[in-house]
Amino acid sequence: MAVRRRRGNNKAATCRLVAFEAGFTTIELIAVIIIVGILAGLTLPHFLGRDAFDARGVHDSLVSALRYAQKKAIASNCPVQVQIQSGGYSLMQRPQPCDSGAFTDPVIDPVGDVPFASNNLHGVTLSPSRSPITFSPTGAADGDATIAITGAPAVQIVGTTGYVETQ
Repeated sequence: MAVRRRRGNNKAATCRLVAFEAGFTTIELIAVIIIVGILAGLTLPHFLGRDAFDARGVHDSLVSALRYAQKKAIASNCPVQVQIQSGGYSLMQRPQPCDSGAFTDPVIDPVGDVPFASNNLHGVTLSPSRSPITFSPTGAADGDATIAITGAPAVQIVGTTGYVETQ
């Protein structure tokens, strides 16, 4: 409450209390609730359908794995092979010395200290034009490849440079 002084005709000052009311009216509150309800009704279906989010997550994860495979091949001076199936992918290297032989050693994920692989694609399917894809110690891939992903843009690998791009 605030106090305001008024001076009248007489010499004595009179005090009058003036109450300042603050808040929202019921109409304003109902209008805000209706607007929030409309916005929730329009945006909620986008968050309930996870298919697009899962597909984009698999896409981003695959692109990261392919780029990591190329960088690992360059850094270790050993080829890295990316094996892609419809339900997942894995990164493999040859045992030391890595000049020849089968790709039997899994590449270790630097984050989790576990083999760099993904087999939980949340229903998203990968369709590679060819598999496996091998990155040489120079960073080049052993040929061009395209990987189609259901619900997400395809991934393309340029063989001569090893460049991984989204179509």
